[in-house]
Amino acid sequence: MLDNAMAEVEISGTLRLSQKPARLFVFVSRKACDPGLNEKDIVGSVRIDPFVGTNFFIEVFVPQGTKGNVCAAALDEKGRIIAFGAYPKNPLTFRGQGEVSFGGVSFPLARLPKPVPAPEKFKH
Repeated sequence: MLDNAMAEVEISGTLRLSQKPARLFVFVSRKACDPGLNEKDIVGSVRIDPFVGTNFFIEVFVPQGTKGNVCAAALDEKGRIIAFGAYPKNPLTFRGQGEVSFGGVSFPLARLPKPVPAPEKFKH
């Protein structure tokens, strides 16, 4: 039985990178994308192997009508964020029956002026 209070959200797309990082993550945040984000604002995340490709697929379950932002972070070998990006059509509203899909979510990552600490969940 489907819980109408929750939306099953599937997001797919491609990240555009100028160079391959050690680690790459796409995540959905309750708040606007920011390299200094608070880990508790992350609704879901997925690690991408940048040596295989930069396409991604992420699935999150959130209350109907939740607004979320699709963000990406590239990390160096020390676990610091060195490049960051946000989907230009953020925020998205997650509402609908069955699977709510957002396809073609493509955006670039821009190099940060200096590395910033990554959330703990991105370091493993």
